[in-house]
Amino acid sequence: MDPATPTLAPLTDPVTILRLAEPEAVHVVRVALAEEHPSMRRSLRRVLEAAPGIQVVAEACDLAELDDAMRRLAPDVVVLDLRLHGGSVVEFIRAATAPPRATRIVGTTLSRNSIVAAEALRVGVEAIVLKDLADDELAQAVEAAALGERYVSSRLRCA
Repeated sequence: MDPATPTLAPLTDPVTILRLAEPEAVHVVRVALAEEHPSMRRSLRRVLEAAPGIQVVAEACDLAELDDAMRRLAPDVVVLDLRLHGGSVVEFIRAATAPPRATRIVGTTLSRNSIVAAEALRVGVEAIVLKDLADDELAQAVEAAALGERYVSSRLRCA
Protein backbone atom coordinates (compact mmCIF):
# COMPACT_ATOMS: atom_id res chain seq x y z
CA MET A 1 0.00 0.00 0.00
CA ASP A 2 1.25 3.49 -0.87
CA PRO A 3 2.10 5.44 2.35
CA ALA A 4 0.46 8.58 0.86
CA THR A 5 -2.91 6.81 0.63
CA PRO A 6 -4.98 7.39 3.75
CA THR A 7 -6.47 4.33 5.39
CA LEU A 8 -9.87 4.20 7.02
CA ALA A 9 -10.06 2.85 10.53
CA PRO A 10 -12.61 0.08 10.98
CA LEU A 11 -15.87 1.07 12.67
CA THR A 12 -15.74 -0.48 16.10
CA ASP A 13 -17.64 2.07 18.19
CA PRO A 14 -21.14 0.56 18.73
CA VAL A 15 -22.81 4.00 19.03
CA THR A 16 -21.39 5.10 15.66
CA ILE A 17 -22.44 1.82 14.07
CA LEU A 18 -26.01 2.22 15.39
CA ARG A 19 -26.23 5.84 14.20
CA LEU A 20 -25.12 4.82 10.72
CA ALA A 21 -27.68 2.01 10.65
CA GLU A 22 -30.63 4.18 11.74
CA PRO A 23 -32.67 5.96 9.06
CA GLU A 24 -32.78 9.72 9.44
CA ALA A 25 -35.54 10.72 11.81
CA VAL A 26 -38.44 12.47 10.10
CA HIS A 27 -40.49 14.87 12.20
CA VAL A 28 -44.21 14.37 11.77
CA VAL A 29 -46.43 17.40 12.33
CA ARG A 30 -49.38 16.29 14.45
CA VAL A 31 -52.54 18.17 13.48
CA ALA A 32 -55.95 18.65 15.07
CA LEU A 33 -58.58 19.60 12.50
CA ALA A 34 -61.52 21.75 13.59
CA GLU A 35 -64.27 22.28 11.02
CA GLU A 36 -68.00 22.38 11.62
CA HIS A 37 -69.14 20.95 8.26
CA PRO A 38 -68.48 17.19 7.89
CA SER A 39 -67.94 17.31 4.11
CA MET A 40 -65.42 20.16 4.38
CA ARG A 41 -63.72 18.40 7.30
CA ARG A 42 -63.35 15.22 5.21
CA SER A 43 -61.95 17.24 2.32
CA LEU A 44 -59.41 19.06 4.48
CA ARG A 45 -58.40 15.79 6.14
CA ARG A 46 -57.75 14.19 2.74
CA VAL A 47 -55.53 17.12 1.77
CA LEU A 48 -53.55 16.85 5.00
CA GLU A 49 -53.21 13.07 4.92
CA ALA A 50 -51.88 13.20 1.37
CA ALA A 51 -48.98 15.38 2.52
CA PRO A 52 -45.88 13.58 3.73
CA GLY A 53 -44.90 14.49 7.27
CA ILE A 54 -48.40 15.50 8.41
CA GLN A 55 -50.62 13.30 10.60
CA VAL A 56 -54.18 14.21 11.57
CA VAL A 57 -54.53 13.11 15.20
CA ALA A 58 -57.94 14.61 15.98
CA GLU A 59 -61.06 16.10 14.45
CA ALA A 60 -63.52 18.46 16.09
CA CYS A 61 -66.79 20.09 15.02
CA ASP A 62 -66.83 22.83 17.67
CA LEU A 63 -64.55 24.65 20.09
CA ALA A 64 -65.39 22.41 23.08
CA GLU A 65 -64.42 19.27 21.16
CA LEU A 66 -61.27 20.97 19.94
CA ASP A 67 -60.28 22.08 23.42
CA ASP A 68 -60.74 18.51 24.70
CA ALA A 69 -58.67 17.08 21.84
CA MET A 70 -55.92 19.61 22.43
CA ARG A 71 -55.75 18.76 26.14
CA ARG A 72 -55.60 15.03 25.45
CA LEU A 73 -53.35 14.95 22.38
CA ALA A 74 -51.27 18.16 22.39
CA PRO A 75 -51.11 18.58 18.59
CA ASP A 76 -48.32 20.64 17.05
CA VAL A 77 -50.72 22.56 14.81
CA VAL A 78 -54.47 23.18 14.83
CA VAL A 79 -56.30 23.79 11.55
CA LEU A 80 -59.19 25.95 12.72
CA ASP A 81 -62.26 27.21 10.89
CA LEU A 82 -62.30 30.88 11.90
CA ARG A 83 -66.10 30.76 12.21
CA LEU A 84 -66.27 27.59 14.31
CA HIS A 85 -69.19 27.49 16.76
CA GLY A 86 -69.12 26.92 20.47
CA GLY A 87 -67.74 30.18 21.83
CA SER A 88 -65.38 32.97 20.91
CA VAL A 89 -62.86 31.87 18.30
CA VAL A 90 -60.74 34.94 19.11
CA GLU A 91 -60.56 34.05 22.82
CA PHE A 92 -59.87 30.42 21.95
CA ILE A 93 -56.97 31.45 19.70
CA ARG A 94 -55.51 33.69 22.40
CA ALA A 95 -55.67 30.89 24.99
CA ALA A 96 -54.33 28.22 22.63
CA THR A 97 -51.36 30.25 21.49
CA ALA A 98 -50.34 31.48 24.96
CA PRO A 99 -47.81 29.58 27.07
CA PRO A 100 -47.74 26.85 28.22
CA ARG A 101 -49.75 25.55 25.26
CA ALA A 102 -48.25 27.78 22.57
CA THR A 103 -50.04 25.80 19.85
CA ARG A 104 -49.56 26.94 16.25
CA ILE A 105 -52.82 27.71 14.48
CA VAL A 106 -53.71 27.71 10.81
CA GLY A 107 -56.98 29.54 10.27
CA THR A 108 -59.26 28.54 7.42
CA THR A 109 -61.93 30.79 5.98
CA LEU A 110 -64.22 31.32 3.04
CA SER A 111 -63.95 35.09 3.46
CA ARG A 112 -61.63 37.02 1.18
CA ASN A 113 -61.98 40.00 3.51
CA SER A 114 -58.47 41.12 4.37
CA ILE A 115 -59.73 42.68 7.62
CA VAL A 116 -60.84 39.24 8.87
CA ALA A 117 -57.47 37.77 7.93
CA ALA A 118 -55.50 40.60 9.52
CA GLU A 119 -57.50 40.27 12.76
CA ALA A 120 -56.88 36.52 12.87
CA LEU A 121 -53.14 37.06 12.42
CA ARG A 122 -53.17 39.80 15.06
CA VAL A 123 -54.72 37.57 17.73
CA GLY A 124 -52.29 34.71 17.18
CA VAL A 125 -53.03 32.70 14.04
CA GLU A 126 -49.75 31.72 12.41
CA ALA A 127 -51.19 31.06 8.97
CA ILE A 128 -54.42 31.63 7.09
CA VAL A 129 -55.77 29.72 4.10
CA LEU A 130 -58.84 30.28 1.97
CA LYS A 131 -60.86 27.07 2.00
CA ASP A 132 -61.26 27.09 -1.78
CA LEU A 133 -57.43 27.03 -2.06
CA ALA A 134 -56.88 24.35 0.57
CA ASP A 135 -55.99 21.67 -2.00
CA ASP A 136 -53.01 23.74 -3.08
CA GLU A 137 -52.08 25.65 0.09
CA LEU A 138 -53.16 23.91 3.30
CA ALA A 139 -50.24 21.49 3.69
CA GLN A 140 -47.76 24.26 2.97
CA ALA A 141 -49.44 26.49 5.55
CA VAL A 142 -49.34 23.72 8.18
CA GLU A 143 -45.64 23.12 7.52
CA ALA A 144 -44.92 26.86 7.76
CA ALA A 145 -46.90 27.19 11.01
CA ALA A 146 -45.11 24.19 12.51
CA LEU A 147 -41.84 26.02 11.88
CA GLY A 148 -43.20 29.23 13.42
CA GLU A 149 -43.42 30.96 10.05
CA ARG A 150 -46.27 33.12 8.77
CA TYR A 151 -48.29 31.98 5.77
CA VAL A 152 -51.05 33.98 4.11
CA SER A 153 -53.15 32.47 1.35
CA SER A 154 -52.09 33.68 -2.10
CA ARG A 155 -55.41 35.47 -2.72
CA LEU A 156 -55.40 37.38 0.55
CA ARG A 157 -53.45 40.49 1.29
CA CYS A 158 -53.19 41.62 4.87
CA ALA A 159 -51.81 44.85 6.24
